[in-house]
Amino acid sequence: PLSAAQCTALVIERVGRDDDRIRRWAAEFHLKTGGNPYLLIELIGCFDPDTDSFQALTLPEMLRRKLDRLPDEAGGLLDAVAVAGKALRLEEAIRAAGYETPPTGIVTHMRSENLIRFVGSEDDALVDTYHDKIRETVLANLPSEFRREQHLCLARAIESADEPLNEERIAATCEGQLSDHTPARVFDLVYHFEQAGESRREPALHGHVEAFFARIDYGREPICRIIEFRHRARSTCFGCQFLNLSEHFDAREAVILRRQRIGIG
Repeated sequence: PLSAAQCTALVIERVGRDDDRIRRWAAEFHLKTGGNPYLLIELIGCFDPDTDSFQALTLPEMLRRKLDRLPDEAGGLLDAVAVAGKALRLEEAIRAAGYETPPTGIVTHMRSENLIRFVGSEDDALVDTYHDKIRETVLANLPSEFRREQHLCLARAIESADEPLNEERIAATCEGQLSDHTPARVFDLVYHFEQAGESRREPALHGHVEAFFARIDYGREPICRIIEFRHRARSTCFGCQFLNLSEHFDAREAVILRRQRIGIG
């Protein structure tokens, strides 16, 4: 969160003036938002310094106003990013939204409206909603059937950048013929196909996750990565089917942690 001084500086920068009245409002804004940068910026946007008044808007109304200033495609892209549940590759979000390429400048404009943001390194940047409140608001207004369809589109977008789980690969995987996937991709596919209700792919994805767990070198893998894999195993399962795997994972992790504490390995 921003400090009171940082909040004051931001308010002055945004409204373009600095006097006692503006500074009093800045202090009030800091109290109202708790220093949350996103909420603060949106509150400033509702404030008219000339009339000393506000045009109060709910978050859904604010989002609708922002999207109304952008091409229609912005809404579809924001839906895809929100349904993804976490940061994802921009090309996957674009494909899941049903576009080959986004309209010129739409991503830049969505960033300037504080709808989306990029995270990660410049060479491997991922796109996410600007704030969790945006994701929550978008999801709350999406019909459940649309969300299921969007999860399926996201899964297919991920597959299109890798080896798709076509009928032949599904059959081969069920027979034990596994190809390598990066852990994030496996877990993402499990999550999105589960949310889409695509149980037909369940055996193949289950096999991939089992194979991934079997390949982990618990003695060499950094603890932070082991903990990450554990959390993802717990959160991306078809029902409780992988629970035994994640519990086994916890047991292995506990052994490694004990070994590290006493200086073995």
